[in-house]
Amino acid sequence: MKSLAAMAAVIMAASATGLPAAASAKSAPSKEPQFCNIYLDTVCFSLPAGQPLDVSLPMDFMLYKMPLPGGGNVTIYSGYNPERALEGKATRKCATGMKAERCEFADDGKVFDLIYDTGGMSNLTHIHIDGLSAANRAAAKALLDGFHACTSHGISMTCTPDKPFRDVLRIDEPQKP
Repeated sequence: MKSLAAMAAVIMAASATGLPAAASAKSAPSKEPQFCNIYLDTVCFSLPAGQPLDVSLPMDFMLYKMPLPGGGNVTIYSGYNPERALEGKATRKCATGMKAERCEFADDGKVFDLIYDTGGMSNLTHIHIDGLSAANRAAAKALLDGFHACTSHGISMTCTPDKPFRDVLRIDEPQKP
């Protein structure tokens, strides 16, 4: 009975905030995730059902690795000391309107790197996509456009519909600095 009440509270809370609740038993299952199913310190994102994902905790950081449909690979780092992937590259600032200490990216047409840091004690996020091509740019863009901004509160977090990486990756061509 307690679990039924807890589930009802979660559905009501999701409805009250405007976030999609779980699909009803009568509706057809969606192939697209409703909101997020992978949570990092300051962002969350969704993977479709069946999408392979390798998650590891090598030291004091998390690595998420997955193939892109159409070829290429995505590596997402969540920690305090990202690689210096943007050093020496022409970068652009994310034009998302989100409050961030640092949000910048580089796209040379084959490799895409993005660093997102909200400052403070939160982990930063480094997204590295290699093997970009015409066959997979749309899939990479859809993944990036699906990230949501989150704030950690101790052992809980709040995620919003805000999308900090929307439109940072163009399908037609790399963005020029």
